[in-house]
Amino acid sequence: MVLESLNELPKKEYVDRKKIIARVIEVIRFDGKELPEETLKGLKDLRDNLVGNDFSSLLMRYVGMNLLEDSVDEEGDPIDTLHKKIEELANQAIGDKSLLKPELGWLVTKEAAKVLALGTN
Repeated sequence: MVLESLNELPKKEYVDRKKIIARVIEVIRFDGKELPEETLKGLKDLRDNLVGNDFSSLLMRYVGMNLLEDSVDEEGDPIDTLHKKIEELANQAIGDKSLLKPELGWLVTKEAAKVLALGTN
């Protein structure tokens, strides 16, 4: 029932998708081992649906969000997931320069939390 409600939230205009994504990722990372398998799968599916898999969606997720879960693992040890994802996006943009043009409107605002990392790749 909770997962059904969570899946409905992003459809509401007043809901901040980034906040839902951040919370779902946090729960998966730090509480996932304690959740029933079906619940964990439902949360991962929700995360994947919210984040998306196209260039624009992944850019918003990795350049537009600054999450602790991108820099530490479940035990709090440093990881380099964010750098690798941003490097992949930068390489995609280099390969197809038309990908960045539609994103420029938000990439030059404070909404682009990790835009400097994109530019240094």
